[in-house]
Amino acid sequence: MRSCLHKPLLILAALMVLPLAALAQPVEVIVDPAKRHQTMTGWEVTVYVTQFGKAQNRFDPTWHQYQDQILDTLVDEVGVNRIRLELRSNAENTRPIWAEFESGAMSQKEMQQLFYHKVNDNNDPFKADPAGFQFDELDYQVERVLLPMAERLKAKGEKLYINLCFVDFDKGKNQTRYNHAQNPEEYAELVTQAFLYLKDKYGIVPDALEVILEPDHTSRWKHSGRQIGEAAAATMKRLVPLGFKPELILPSTKRADLAVKMFEEAVQVPGVRQHLGAISYHRYARATPEVLRDIVATAERHDIRVEMLELVKGNSYHLHQDVQNANASAWQSFGIATWAPDDGKPRRGALVYVDKETGETTPSHQGRRLMQYMRYIRGGAVRIGASVQEPKFFAVAFENPDGGQVAVIRAETKGPIVIRGLRDDHYAATFANWKGGGNPTKVTRNPADGSVTVQMPVKGIVTVFPASMAR
Repeated sequence: MRSCLHKPLLILAALMVLPLAALAQPVEVIVDPAKRHQTMTGWEVTVYVTQFGKAQNRFDPTWHQYQDQILDTLVDEVGVNRIRLELRSNAENTRPIWAEFESGAMSQKEMQQLFYHKVNDNNDPFKADPAGFQFDELDYQVERVLLPMAERLKAKGEKLYINLCFVDFDKGKNQTRYNHAQNPEEYAELVTQAFLYLKDKYGIVPDALEVILEPDHTSRWKHSGRQIGEAAAATMKRLVPLGFKPELILPSTKRADLAVKMFEEAVQVPGVRQHLGAISYHRYARATPEVLRDIVATAERHDIRVEMLELVKGNSYHLHQDVQNANASAWQSFGIATWAPDDGKPRRGALVYVDKETGETTPSHQGRRLMQYMRYIRGGAVRIGASVQEPKFFAVAFENPDGGQVAVIRAETKGPIVIRGLRDDHYAATFANWKGGGNPTKVTRNPADGSVTVQMPVKGIVTVFPASMAR
C-alpha cells in the first residue's frame, strides 16, 4: 500500500518545483477599438518641489540648480503634460508675501500664517487697483516650471495643458474677515486680474479654471456648491468679453462622495453650464465604486469629462481604477520632486527623486509605476475597449492621436500575456514593480492571427506600445 502512494507523491513534488510560468496558461486580453470611452486631457502635477524648507524654516532654492534634470525626468521619462498653476487667495494684497519669503526676509512659518491672508484692493470690485494684487508666486511657478515644461512638450509636438486653480484654505492666525467665498464679484475681480497678468506678461492663457480647491476642506466654501457656481458665473461674465474662454472644472472636493452634490448645486447658477469642462474630485475619502458610478453618470448627463485631480499617496491601483471605472480624463498625484530617500523607503507625493550628493534625477517609487501609464498614453488619447477574464489581471487600452495603440495590464502574478485586437504594428513593452519602472521585456507578434504576446516576469504593471515610442 505504501509503494502505491509513494509514486504519485513523487510526481506531485516534482511538479511543485517547476517554475510558475511553466504551469500558467497565458492570460488573454481582448482589445476592442470599436468601443470608445473618454479622451485624455493629461497627467497633471502641482508646482511643488522642495522650495518649502520646513526643516530650515525658510525658502529653499537648492532644487534650482537641478531644475533642467528634474523637468527632463518629469516630462520625458514620467510623461507629465498638464500643470496646476495655483492662484492663492492672498494674491489680493498690498504686501508681496511670496517675494518676501523667496528673498529670505520672511520665514517659512511666517509665510504659512499669511498663505490665505487677503486684503481688498478697494471697495469697488469692478475697478481694480493694480497695486492691490501681488502675483509673485505665479511668476515663480511660471518661470521655474510652466514655461520650461511647455518648451519641452512643444519640442515633442505636444501642448502643455494649463489649469489655473484657486486655493483658499482660509487658515492662519492673520486671517482677515474679507473673503472671496461670499463675494463672487471680488473673486471674479482677482481671477480676471490673474488672467490679464499671465497674458500680458507671458502670453499665457490658461485652458481651464479650477474654481476652488477642496471647498469641503475650508471654512467658508464648504457650505454650498452654489457659492462655487456664483463665483464661476461672475468670473466667466468678465473673462469671455476679454477673449478668455477657459473651461470650468469643479467642485474638486476632498471627499469624493461630496462631488456630485456640490457640482449640481453649482450648475444651478445661470452662466455656469455653458462653460463646463469637467466634474472633478479628489480621492482622499469615500471613492467607492458606487460614488464613482454616480460621478460618471453626472458627467454623462452634462456631457462633460471626469477628472481626479489630487491624491498625494496615489498609486497605479488608484490611477487604473479612476481611468477604467470613473472614465477619468485627467489624473494627478501631487508634486514634482523631492530628495531621494537615504534609507530606500519611498517618499510619497512627488514623481521625481533628486540625489542630494550628485543631483541625479530618477522617477520616484510612485513615478516608476505611474509612468507605465503616463509616458505612453498621451494628451488626446482615447480609451478603447479592453477586457480580461483572469481575476488577478486588469487591463486598459488607448489609441493615441497618431493612431498608435497602447495596452496597460496590472498583473497580480507573473506569466505570459496574449493581447488580441491591437492594430498591425511593431510593439515593444516595459514593466514596473515597486523596485523599478521602464524595464524592457520580451514581446512577440504572431503574424497568423495578429496577437501580441508579452512576458511579465514579476507581479506589477506591463505596458505594450508601438516600438516607435521606445527610447
